[in-house]
Amino acid sequence: MPPPVTVVITGPTGYIGRHLLIALLRRGYRVIAIARRRHGLLEQRFADVLARLGKEEADRLHVVAGDLTRPLCGVDEESLAGMKRAQGLAFVHGAGLTRFDAHLEDELRRHNLEGARHSWALCRRLGIPEFHHISTAFVAGDHAGVWGEHDLERGQGFRNPYEASKFEAERYLHGVPGNHGPAITIYRPSIVVGGQAVGEGRSTSTVYTFLKTLHFLRECCKRDRAGGRGRLASLGVSLDEDAVHVPMRVAGDPEARINLVSIWQVVDTIVHCIGRSAGGLETRHIIGRDFDLEETRDRFCAGMAVSGIRYVPDHVFEKQPRNPLEERFYRATRVYHPYMHAAPRFDPGRGAGRDYPVDLLKLVGEFKQQMDDAREGAHADNLGGMSMACLGVDSAQHYFERLIRKDFGFDFLRRWRHMDTCIRFSIKGPRGFDRTIRFANESARFTTHEAAVCRYEMNEETFHQITYNRLDPRQAFFKGLVTIDGDKEVGLKFAFFLSDYLRCIDEHVITELSTGPA
Repeated sequence: MPPPVTVVITGPTGYIGRHLLIALLRRGYRVIAIARRRHGLLEQRFADVLARLGKEEADRLHVVAGDLTRPLCGVDEESLAGMKRAQGLAFVHGAGLTRFDAHLEDELRRHNLEGARHSWALCRRLGIPEFHHISTAFVAGDHAGVWGEHDLERGQGFRNPYEASKFEAERYLHGVPGNHGPAITIYRPSIVVGGQAVGEGRSTSTVYTFLKTLHFLRECCKRDRAGGRGRLASLGVSLDEDAVHVPMRVAGDPEARINLVSIWQVVDTIVHCIGRSAGGLETRHIIGRDFDLEETRDRFCAGMAVSGIRYVPDHVFEKQPRNPLEERFYRATRVYHPYMHAAPRFDPGRGAGRDYPVDLLKLVGEFKQQMDDAREGAHADNLGGMSMACLGVDSAQHYFERLIRKDFGFDFLRRWRHMDTCIRFSIKGPRGFDRTIRFANESARFTTHEAAVCRYEMNEETFHQITYNRLDPRQAFFKGLVTIDGDKEVGLKFAFFLSDYLRCIDEHVITELSTGPA
């Protein structure tokens, strides 16, 4: 029997990547997966994937440490030599950053544009004949007409830096020498749904952000009622057995349409095309079915047992500002606001593989089950962690930016209002953070010209455990996981206030949800 054919893949722990990885292994390929260490771990990041595979399939997986933001994806020379000996058939570049926040423009370019450049260079270095690049149909930007597979530069603008970075990556690949390198296939899926949509740390994106936010609001309402306080009742919230009524206005056009495609259709198309490249460069759309926002809302709300949500035009909020519930929903989903009014129309193109229909109610059921399965530890379901997960907080930088904007934690800032001080936070790790923050007058802000009276130092994992309420900050200090330099009295006082806030985090989150920031 001949040895299995080798495929190299980036982004194997991402949403599309983990489904593609399983499909390749099940179909007999040997896979070299390039992944970044997370909290010092590498192979452990594949535990969920390996649990779904038989031993023979799992044995065909080889994991290599890398970083797509570095030249040759940060792969060391020893690993490069081994990868070259494997004589791969195809290189699938699926790594990237799917975030729409405007302030992440530089990070998006590093991951999505530079990552494509480094992956292409690595593919050439390894002598692999096929380069498969997973892009997005939303390189169409704000194009008004039907967007086809051969379209790229049509004078379109972009709604966010994510769309722009994916467009720039495609433009780069169109500009590489066509006669002296691997054949290139670019895939443009629309909004991908289905399968295992809840990733590491309960991460989600696109439509799942709305489901996660509905799940969060539902839990807040149920726990408010169970606690006997009923603070959210003043906003019209009511419960009838398991159903929750949340009267909430959402800016959007109910007739606007979004295109949803099954993850299985995306995976099937890519696997079908491996080994079949005709040379040069080709682009394939992977497009599903259009759903209008009214149908999407009705199905999502029915599946989540939530009622009361209605779409209204943007100008309504000029006359009647959002209440605290509406404001929290908006802050969690605002990066998707442009898509709530209009989206490009995509030509389905040639397609490949099977057609997998999207069932919205089934999608909601799968999501709820995965959220239940993702529970970890005694504190996994605290409302503070749910709130930050809805906001996509995945780094110290993002945590403090959200705190400063009062997207969460403003009840803590109220309790810290008598302090006027500057604290420096040094968080060590791949997504490290080292900045000084001024706390005063129930607010916080970054500062560069004021001296810190004390400095907190810890690694990323400890910071994550503290902020998601899985580790008491005072215990972390006494265990040596956190060091405090400078004025330790101020540092320990901050830790005490934070510990006290986190100890009753559900109460504080409900208070924040019912009153809103000052």
